[in-house]
Amino acid sequence: MKSARSSTPDISQVRAASPEEKIRHLFNNLDRLGLLDVLIGATSDGDTVAKLTSLLASDEMLSLVAKFPEILKMLSKMDPATISAIFDVFSDSGLQSGLSKFAQIISEMDRRGMMELALGFLRDEQAFSYVVRVFSDDAFFTLLLRLPKFIETLANIDPQTMNTFNQMVNAIKREAQPVRGSLSIMRELRDEEVAAGMGRVLAVIKELGHSEK
Repeated sequence: MKSARSSTPDISQVRAASPEEKIRHLFNNLDRLGLLDVLIGATSDGDTVAKLTSLLASDEMLSLVAKFPEILKMLSKMDPATISAIFDVFSDSGLQSGLSKFAQIISEMDRRGMMELALGFLRDEQAFSYVVRVFSDDAFFTLLLRLPKFIETLANIDPQTMNTFNQMVNAIKREAQPVRGSLSIMRELRDEEVAAGMGRVLAVIKELGHSEK
């Protein structure tokens, strides 16, 4: 049995063929890749046809059409074997499935308004340049390498510890009266909450000292 690839005409044969044969060859390739089924399904759905019509009339599509001669010129310089390899790649069922899921993700992000945020970010030169600098910084890659350990540490923090940390942050934000001299410290230690907090501080200091051994 001949494979689909073995029945594909040679590029020299295609060039020598009549316009009708070239069109038939083109549609045979589209059918082999499953693209004809996609086109038939798309043109059978009213909403899809409306979206395609809107897309074809958009400024982006008109700009692409204006650049089409340059694209054809670039493709004409490509080796036929390279073009054939590209078609083979896109005919892979796994890649088609992946591209389909990727398109669904993009569609869902657009539906939720996330694509507008992404486009706004990409158009902001200052924000985009800042992110590029962050991603190219060695510190960022160091953080990525240590991220699993950070996540593991955060996962082991119990709610009570997190609540204590939040209380500490709130306490730092509040204004406090300065404590001067040992007598003032002794008076503050008479307060049960201060004494309990000091016990926590001393426990932390002890643990830090133990880790230094």
